[in-house]
Amino acid sequence: MSTFQQLLEKPDGSQESFLRGYEHTTWDEKNQHDLVSLASDYGNKDALSKFIDKLVREVYHKHLGHRLHDPVSALEAFGNDQPGSMFYYSDRKITTTIDALTTILSSALPALSAFGLFFIEDPLAKLLAIVACTFLFSSVVTLVAKATRAECFGATAAFAAVLVVFVSNGVGCQC
Repeated sequence: MSTFQQLLEKPDGSQESFLRGYEHTTWDEKNQHDLVSLASDYGNKDALSKFIDKLVREVYHKHLGHRLHDPVSALEAFGNDQPGSMFYYSDRKITTTIDALTTILSSALPALSAFGLFFIEDPLAKLLAIVACTFLFSSVVTLVAKATRAECFGATAAFAAVLVVFVSNGVGCQC
């Protein structure tokens, strides 16, 4: 912000600016708490987090958020006292929710795969289930971890090996 304020100053160091009235005072230091950046924070998020973020914002607002949260008044948003239709949702809370969901998904997937294989008796069906679980695991690793291809390959190979060992040890339902 200080760099931008310096750009608004004349080269001779005077405070005289090409901006006049409200346009000039908008960028004053006393008004910095009112400024908002519309820059996206998606640059450091993985694909699944971006999807869940969009889903949470749209679905939550449509079905529940507009009932639980008061709209930001137009006085806060636009400088008059008419009620507005803008809503504020904390990025920190949304990020925490997304982190919790992706952590639960990534820890549940291996356990659910082994649990599912436990109940399959037919060897061919077990092999097909291992292929499907491995593909799903690889997809989730790619979407959640922003892993390189080599990291994804290594993690998927280790996961498949664990499932094969689980199946080859004769662990299964004797239904």
